[in-house]
Amino acid sequence: MTHPVRTEIQLPSRRAFLPAVLNFVREVVLACGLQPEESEFLTLAAEEACSNSIEHAYDAQEEGSFRLVLEISPSRIILSLHDQGLPFDYTIAPKYEPPAQADPGKISTRGLGLYLIEKLVDSVEWINHGMAGKELRLIKKRSVRDVTNQLPARDLAPFPENAPQAPEQAYTVRRMRPEDAIHAARCIYRTYGYSYENEVTYFPEELIKQNQSGELLSWVGVNQEGDIVGYIQLRIFAGSGIADLSQAVVIPAHRGRSVLNLMGLALYAEAVKMGLVGIYTRLTTVHPFSQKAIADFANPSAITLGYVPRVRLYKGLESYEFDERKSLVLHYCFLNPPDKTVVHAPPRHREMIERIYRLLGLHAEFVEEVPTADLPGGKVNVLFNRSNGAGTITVEIVGQDSKAEIRRALADLRDIACAEVIYLLLPLAQAGTPQLCEDAEDLGFFFSGVEPCLAPDGDYLRLQCLNTTINFDHIQLYKPFSRELLAYILKEKERTGTHGA
Repeated sequence: MTHPVRTEIQLPSRRAFLPAVLNFVREVVLACGLQPEESEFLTLAAEEACSNSIEHAYDAQEEGSFRLVLEISPSRIILSLHDQGLPFDYTIAPKYEPPAQADPGKISTRGLGLYLIEKLVDSVEWINHGMAGKELRLIKKRSVRDVTNQLPARDLAPFPENAPQAPEQAYTVRRMRPEDAIHAARCIYRTYGYSYENEVTYFPEELIKQNQSGELLSWVGVNQEGDIVGYIQLRIFAGSGIADLSQAVVIPAHRGRSVLNLMGLALYAEAVKMGLVGIYTRLTTVHPFSQKAIADFANPSAITLGYVPRVRLYKGLESYEFDERKSLVLHYCFLNPPDKTVVHAPPRHREMIERIYRLLGLHAEFVEEVPTADLPGGKVNVLFNRSNGAGTITVEIVGQDSKAEIRRALADLRDIACAEVIYLLLPLAQAGTPQLCEDAEDLGFFFSGVEPCLAPDGDYLRLQCLNTTINFDHIQLYKPFSRELLAYILKEKERTGTHGA
């Protein structure tokens, strides 16, 4: 299958219609030519999700319906279940216990499908659509050919970190061409192995496709022999005017030759030409080198503790490898800043938030408006990323039910999904955020920083909750303000009495 497919079916919420759903899924699977594992995933996911919706979403005498949506592309499979009843809830679904763990007299296959889904799925989202109901979204990456399947082993050997420096020479930078993609992917793999979270750069066909669609903007650095020795990319968020500097690499022999600066300046100029509002990037705190490289262009606005899983390795930086999760520092650069942004800052954090905005060069209008007592229902999106063990709760609209939704999502992510880190995003443009921030801190969240321009109506206040231990002495930060921000975050963590050390 090469072309994306999106199809859906809507039926009354009755068990008699479950076979019709499964027949629908099987026909889609057959038409798309999916692999056996992918077929198993879809069938099990559809059966378990629909069964739980039929059984739990509506009261016994209540008439309702559900809608199952399948999206199948070359890179992933998405199964979404929509209904307007109670949300799909892992806490009320039957829990399967493998025979080795279960009471021998009580072995049952109830919940087996959900157990298998949890082993197969890459991420899960619970989305509260307010009056439009709830959605459970399951996402599974597909088996597509990455760079290691397309090149011989000799072309994939790691670059030696102690390789002699290349001779002084002139370098050129240009937009990535389709024929460059395999070489760009090889450059990244040979330099860093599989240490990058953004896996698209290991798949040449995806690099080409996303550059052609405008999702990515990629540039390469080329030496005098015509070899690609560097790669950099921006990921464009459609409709937001915001881009993420999500990848940058120069092979060891050509470092110190200003290749990264040349690529960065070309990318920056193109972003300005496109009229982008700003660029942000999440940089490792394992070392300060990448933070130093962008110090003249961007400033820190948040520190995300424990985002990178402990199993990820930074090849060539052995002295900085730790058996723990790694943290990231968020930097932001405004290209075309708005005239002003409206901010409802929690009083406790106002001084620090003001400092962040001043550093970013943005005029913020701080408002102390008190929200009305009768807020409507809110909108909350909950995401669990199984591949990195992180959960994210995003409040898009603050409502009267937002505190309860956050509490429930926190319990699901921490106690059921076993997320090691959980992040909470609150919209600073909304009057209900200061009180909701206090409510969240009572639940164990603590300050992380500001995420500019990514909320539908402005900026996000970032909070975080740790369900793991981190040695904060291992965090390396380049800018003085980054170190001040970390000290403030750790003080807030201690104040709220949260997990982690």
